[in-house]
Amino acid sequence: MQADRATQRAITRLCIQCGLFLLQHGAESALVEELSTRLGLALGMDSVESAISSNAIVLTTIKDGECLTSTRKNTDRGINMHVVTEVQHIVIMAEHKLLDYKDVEKTIRANQAAALSALATGFHGRPLLRLLLQT
Repeated sequence: MQADRATQRAITRLCIQCGLFLLQHGAESALVEELSTRLGLALGMDSVESAISSNAIVLTTIKDGECLTSTRKNTDRGINMHVVTEVQHIVIMAEHKLLDYKDVEKTIRANQAAALSALATGFHGRPLLRLLLQT
Protein backbone atom coordinates (compact mmCIF):
# COMPACT_ATOMS: atom_id res chain seq x y z
CA MET A 1 0.00 0.00 0.00
CA GLN A 2 2.78 2.44 0.95
CA ALA A 3 4.73 1.56 -2.22
CA ASP A 4 1.59 2.15 -4.30
CA ARG A 5 1.14 5.56 -2.68
CA ALA A 6 4.79 6.45 -3.36
CA THR A 7 4.43 5.35 -6.98
CA GLN A 8 1.25 7.41 -7.36
CA ARG A 9 3.04 10.41 -5.86
CA ALA A 10 5.93 9.99 -8.31
CA ILE A 11 3.57 9.65 -11.29
CA THR A 12 1.54 12.68 -10.16
CA ARG A 13 4.76 14.67 -9.95
CA LEU A 14 5.74 13.53 -13.46
CA CYS A 15 2.35 14.42 -14.92
CA ILE A 16 2.42 17.91 -13.48
CA GLN A 17 6.06 18.40 -14.51
CA CYS A 18 5.10 17.33 -18.02
CA GLY A 19 2.19 19.76 -18.09
CA LEU A 20 4.17 22.60 -16.59
CA PHE A 21 7.08 22.05 -18.98
CA LEU A 22 4.67 22.19 -21.92
CA LEU A 23 2.89 25.29 -20.62
CA GLN A 24 6.19 27.08 -19.96
CA HIS A 25 7.28 26.53 -23.55
CA GLY A 26 4.17 27.72 -25.34
CA ALA A 27 1.90 24.69 -25.74
CA GLU A 28 -1.85 25.33 -25.82
CA SER A 29 -3.75 24.42 -22.67
CA ALA A 30 -5.71 21.71 -24.53
CA LEU A 31 -2.45 20.01 -25.51
CA VAL A 32 -1.07 20.41 -21.98
CA GLU A 33 -4.15 18.72 -20.53
CA GLU A 34 -4.19 15.97 -23.16
CA LEU A 35 -0.53 15.01 -22.82
CA SER A 36 -0.41 15.13 -19.01
CA THR A 37 -3.55 12.95 -18.91
CA ARG A 38 -2.19 10.50 -21.48
CA LEU A 39 1.07 10.23 -19.53
CA GLY A 40 -0.73 9.46 -16.27
CA LEU A 41 -2.92 6.83 -17.91
CA ALA A 42 0.08 5.28 -19.68
CA LEU A 43 1.89 5.01 -16.33
CA GLY A 44 -1.03 3.19 -14.70
CA MET A 45 -3.34 5.79 -13.19
CA ASP A 46 -7.10 5.18 -13.40
CA SER A 47 -7.84 8.85 -14.08
CA VAL A 48 -6.01 12.15 -14.42
CA GLU A 49 -7.83 15.46 -14.08
CA SER A 50 -6.38 18.92 -14.44
CA ALA A 51 -7.20 22.60 -14.36
CA ILE A 52 -4.93 24.86 -16.35
CA SER A 53 -4.61 28.63 -16.40
CA SER A 54 -1.93 30.88 -17.85
CA ASN A 55 -0.10 31.03 -14.53
CA ALA A 56 -0.74 27.66 -12.82
CA ILE A 57 -1.64 23.99 -13.16
CA VAL A 58 -3.66 21.90 -10.72
CA LEU A 59 -3.52 18.17 -11.44
CA THR A 60 -5.13 15.19 -9.68
CA THR A 61 -4.39 11.52 -10.24
CA ILE A 62 -6.75 8.78 -9.12
CA LYS A 63 -5.61 5.20 -8.56
CA ASP A 64 -7.75 2.58 -6.80
CA GLY A 65 -9.97 5.32 -5.38
CA GLU A 66 -7.05 7.28 -3.90
CA CYS A 67 -6.74 10.89 -5.08
CA LEU A 68 -3.53 12.86 -5.08
CA THR A 69 -3.51 16.53 -6.11
CA SER A 70 -0.59 18.81 -6.90
CA THR A 71 -0.36 22.47 -7.89
CA ARG A 72 2.45 24.28 -9.69
CA LYS A 73 2.92 27.92 -10.61
CA ASN A 74 3.92 28.67 -14.20
CA THR A 75 6.72 30.96 -15.32
CA ASP A 76 6.74 31.64 -19.05
CA ARG A 77 9.95 30.63 -20.82
CA GLY A 78 8.96 31.62 -24.34
CA ILE A 79 7.81 29.48 -27.22
CA ASN A 80 9.95 26.42 -27.94
CA MET A 81 8.19 23.84 -30.10
CA HIS A 82 11.21 21.54 -29.97
CA VAL A 83 10.54 21.05 -26.25
CA VAL A 84 6.84 20.42 -26.95
CA THR A 85 7.60 17.73 -29.54
CA GLU A 86 10.14 16.09 -27.21
CA VAL A 87 7.50 15.83 -24.47
CA GLN A 88 5.03 14.39 -26.99
CA HIS A 89 7.63 11.78 -27.91
CA ILE A 90 8.12 10.85 -24.24
CA VAL A 91 4.36 10.40 -23.78
CA ILE A 92 4.10 8.20 -26.88
CA MET A 93 7.00 6.05 -25.68
CA ALA A 94 5.30 5.64 -22.28
CA GLU A 95 2.03 4.69 -23.99
CA HIS A 96 3.86 1.98 -25.93
CA LYS A 97 5.42 0.75 -22.65
CA LEU A 98 8.92 1.61 -23.83
CA LEU A 99 9.42 3.80 -20.73
CA ASP A 100 8.31 3.22 -17.14
CA TYR A 101 7.85 6.08 -14.71
CA LYS A 102 11.52 6.05 -13.67
CA ASP A 103 12.64 6.27 -17.30
CA VAL A 104 10.14 9.06 -17.96
CA GLU A 105 11.53 10.96 -14.97
CA LYS A 106 15.11 10.67 -16.27
CA THR A 107 14.10 11.70 -19.78
CA ILE A 108 12.07 14.72 -18.64
CA ARG A 109 14.92 15.80 -16.37
CA ALA A 110 17.38 15.54 -19.28
CA ASN A 111 15.07 17.60 -21.51
CA GLN A 112 14.67 20.25 -18.82
CA ALA A 113 18.44 20.49 -18.49
CA ALA A 114 18.81 20.81 -22.27
CA ALA A 115 16.17 23.56 -22.42
CA LEU A 116 17.85 25.43 -19.57
CA SER A 117 21.21 25.01 -21.28
CA ALA A 118 19.86 26.60 -24.45
CA LEU A 119 18.40 29.45 -22.39
CA ALA A 120 21.69 29.99 -20.58
CA THR A 121 23.64 29.94 -23.83
CA GLY A 122 21.35 32.68 -25.07
CA PHE A 123 22.33 34.72 -22.02
CA HIS A 124 26.04 34.05 -22.56
CA GLY A 125 27.11 31.48 -20.36
CA ARG A 126 28.05 28.86 -18.01
CA PRO A 127 27.60 30.87 -14.81
CA LEU A 128 23.89 31.29 -15.54
CA LEU A 129 23.58 27.62 -16.52
CA ARG A 130 25.09 26.56 -13.20
CA LEU A 131 22.71 28.85 -11.37
CA LEU A 132 19.67 27.51 -13.24
CA LEU A 133 20.61 23.86 -12.75
CA GLN A 134 20.98 24.33 -8.99
CA THR A 135 17.25 25.09 -8.59
